[in-house]
Amino acid sequence: MSLKSKNILLLQGPIGPFFAYLTEALSEAGAKTHRICLNRGDALFAFADQVDEYHGDTAGWRDYLSRYIRKNAIDIVIVYGDSRFYHRAAREVADQHDVRFFALEEGYVRPGYVTLEEFGNNANSKFPARFREGQLFGFEKPDPLKVRYTFGGQIWNAITYYVVKDWRFTGFKGYRHHRPGNWFTEMSAWIIAWFRRMKTRRLERGFVERLRKKSETHHAPVFFVPLQVAVDSQIIYHSPFEGMRDFIDQVFQSFAGNAPENAILVLKHHPMDRGFHHYGRFIRACALKYGLSKRVHYVFEADLYALFDFVSGCVTVNSTVGMIALREGVPTIALGKAMFADAGLTYDGDLSAFWQTPKQVEASKVADFEQAIVAETLVPGSFYGGRRKTARNIVERLSALVGHSVS
Repeated sequence: MSLKSKNILLLQGPIGPFFAYLTEALSEAGAKTHRICLNRGDALFAFADQVDEYHGDTAGWRDYLSRYIRKNAIDIVIVYGDSRFYHRAAREVADQHDVRFFALEEGYVRPGYVTLEEFGNNANSKFPARFREGQLFGFEKPDPLKVRYTFGGQIWNAITYYVVKDWRFTGFKGYRHHRPGNWFTEMSAWIIAWFRRMKTRRLERGFVERLRKKSETHHAPVFFVPLQVAVDSQIIYHSPFEGMRDFIDQVFQSFAGNAPENAILVLKHHPMDRGFHHYGRFIRACALKYGLSKRVHYVFEADLYALFDFVSGCVTVNSTVGMIALREGVPTIALGKAMFADAGLTYDGDLSAFWQTPKQVEASKVADFEQAIVAETLVPGSFYGGRRKTARNIVERLSALVGHSVS
């Protein structure tokens, strides 16, 4: 189905200019594009046929959006990150007005893909149920888009966005951001992230190979725990934990009481949280508390695929790293709501038993799931490189999805 003459509203996008490229591609497809800017940072990168600004508070957002949708006869709403307050409200309002709601996210499989789904992503995705029931659209699996982008460019976009976002004297005083802090804390964090990356790359050189030798020499099983961004909606809305520290403490407690006595635990910091949090002191305290000081490693740069070549299991809340682990044949348990868990790919028992008898991965089922999830929910591209091509790929897939209906 064509997007020609459709009124399409875009709310917040990834940090940087990607939504400007997306509105350009939508306009080329014949749609009329609308943007509502919620802060000055949004406005910095806002390009559309019609650009508006919301200066009210959160209490008035639903009424404003409802009036906006009626006034402009909006057919489709597009957001990046479906769990932000403004976007969760937008999904509800869109549903009330029978307007299609599509959410973008980082790719479930990376690199080379971004996610595009109707209704929502991750725990809000309709895909696991459709996969179990065999009710798929039948899209062909696309090849990933090979792109080049720099970490430095990402940092610059983030700093610029947060500096401009906090110019409250230009309005937007009622805006509520989905992350804590301000331009200074964000800028400082990204600068710290760059220096920490340089430092940890040097300090951790050779870590994986040393760990492999230790595991083989002592016949010690290694369990991998990927940490997630502390303020990630996956933790806030789709997990039983109050935060990463709560998760770490509970994993340590279970590991100490149930894992083999020579088992080793490796925790890896999330790369996008590198400058915002450091759990070293907390992890040392927990390790001491549970008698695990010589059995725990906390790393930043260890290569996932090298680790997955010999680890015995992966324990995650709901990180997409869990999907990578399953693809590599690593038994995995998800302690929060996760798509790959909903599809029946992970260990379905308690964590206490997982340490002793992790369920072997059903490789054929994982392969079927990954084939389907790439074909049905992913689009070749990146939000930080190859943006014009990515935007056009999204518009092509959106045109196809508009012709389908998922209940």
